[in-house]
Amino acid sequence: MDIKSHLLKSYSATHDAEQKRKVLQKSVKAVAVNANGTPGYMVKEGSNKGKILGHLATKSNNNF
Repeated sequence: MDIKSHLLKSYSATHDAEQKRKVLQKSVKAVAVNANGTPGYMVKEGSNKGKILGHLATKSNNNF
């Protein structure tokens, strides 16, 4: 195998992998955090329906 065909094959493989990664990244839906006024994500289906996961908390820096 000569160098040109090797470079074309490697470029093609990396390009295809990058395209697949981009398609998967675009198809991911965002999670609705803080949707119902909760400080986290509320489970909508399943046995844990209604539970709030991942509470968002910030530490106060008012140290006067």
